[in-house]
Amino acid sequence: MSGYVGEAATIRGWFDSEWDATVPIHMVDGSAFKDKPDNGPWARMAIQSRGAEVASIGGPAVSFRHTGDVVVEIFVPEGVGDGRGRALADLACDILRGKQDGGIVVWNARAIPLGVHDGWYRINVIGPYQRDEDFEIQPS
Repeated sequence: MSGYVGEAATIRGWFDSEWDATVPIHMVDGSAFKDKPDNGPWARMAIQSRGAEVASIGGPAVSFRHTGDVVVEIFVPEGVGDGRGRALADLACDILRGKQDGGIVVWNARAIPLGVHDGWYRINVIGPYQRDEDFEIQPS
């Protein structure tokens, strides 16, 4: 599977197989999150496409490079400290960092602690990615 659908399926597959099964993670934008706990850690992931540009010229195939970010927002209840949140951030970084799969490459990932808001300590992990895809030149 290729394109944006395949991109999302590949990235979500990484988290399906490697994420801590005791911590619910919401991975599908626009859907209800039924497993979100009221008093335990949880996370949500977004795959944010940024753009595409020509990565090769010539023919008949042309390669386009698609870029974006995988964003994992981690929430831990206020008052328990940042240790669990940081451990989950380490896990998310480990899942993303250096990943090459399905035409997608993630070279780095970083965690950004955001502090406490609305009763939750929050830390975000951001993993910029690229995906190359070949297209045939259409004759005019």
